[in-house]
Amino acid sequence: MKPESTRKWTAWRVGCGSVVGIEPSRDTSSQPPILYSGTVMARPRSPEARQKALAAAIEVVELEGIPGFTIDAVVARSGVAKTTIYRNWASANELLIDVISNEVIEFPTPDTGSLRGDLLEMYGAVVEILCSPGMSSMMFDLKSRAASDPDLSELRAALEFERMRPVRTVIERARERGEISNAVPVELLCDVISGPVMIRTLFRGLDTDPEQMAMVVDTLIGGLGSTPN
Repeated sequence: MKPESTRKWTAWRVGCGSVVGIEPSRDTSSQPPILYSGTVMARPRSPEARQKALAAAIEVVELEGIPGFTIDAVVARSGVAKTTIYRNWASANELLIDVISNEVIEFPTPDTGSLRGDLLEMYGAVVEILCSPGMSSMMFDLKSRAASDPDLSELRAALEFERMRPVRTVIERARERGEISNAVPVELLCDVISGPVMIRTLFRGLDTDPEQMAMVVDTLIGGLGSTPN
């Protein structure tokens, strides 16, 4: 007979039968070790660990850009285990999509009562957003990677649609006031209105002061057949 101090061990098994851990049993009698089989519930997700990993992922994109984004980089910066990250996001792309969605700032929808006032207010806010640290590089990186990645391509299309929502609203209100003709499709007008600020800020890297924006707006309004108010 084994002495009372002898400790027996029980094996903790999952449904597939593989041992994932062992622990001492409380029973020191002659009972045989108990083998646990069947489905073991997954460890619950930790909101704190998820937030910590997401914050680190955002930092990785800001510092390294989308090309330098990897799960290993997120693990190194956050200290969150890779297994925990994959419990919250099925893939690196899924986490990257969350990062980009969190980083994109919604454009405002002004309602000043005139097309000119709306465009001036909108341009001022848009320039500030586009000039925020890392925004332009993230947009270009996303465009490049989306060309060969269906998931990111879908995300980019959704973001572009949402980015144009305030512009569409401004156009529709201007049409109701009789400031813009109904002859030109809304989506084409969105491109015409957003083009100048995007080209100057993102592609040419030029400073855009309020006086220059006023000149752009007045030129646009003249081309759209309206009189500046």
